[in-house]
Amino acid sequence: MNYRELLDGSETPEIITFTEDTGVTSKGAYFPDLNLILVNDKYTDIEHENIIIHELGHKKCKHDHNSISAPSVKIKQEAQADQFMIDTRAKEWLEEENNNESDTINIYDFLSYFHFSKKYYEMAEKSFKKLLQNGL
Repeated sequence: MNYRELLDGSETPEIITFTEDTGVTSKGAYFPDLNLILVNDKYTDIEHENIIIHELGHKKCKHDHNSISAPSVKIKQEAQADQFMIDTRAKEWLEEENNNESDTINIYDFLSYFHFSKKYYEMAEKSFKKLLQNGL
């Protein structure tokens, strides 16, 4: 995947993987001041890409994580990064020939293919509706 395309030409962050034995337990993190994304290496290739896309969503939305942010700000930022990830994967799904031939989209197939939990169903449904209304 070409991550630069997702950022409309802005500088792509450096991406570094880390192992759990470093003591970090999160899936990933974006550090805007360093233009750096850290990604936990314990996940599958598809999940690894999902984590990177999610973190790129933080960059695209110009999120600035810091320890003094209110919990509601963090929740909103995570939801926006998740939506960016789902939108990106939904577009990718529709661009695949075999997924664009039917009048209906099986969202469960989409979620399963990209290793997303069912909690993303409504978000995915919203993404597909928006993409189909706008002609992809």
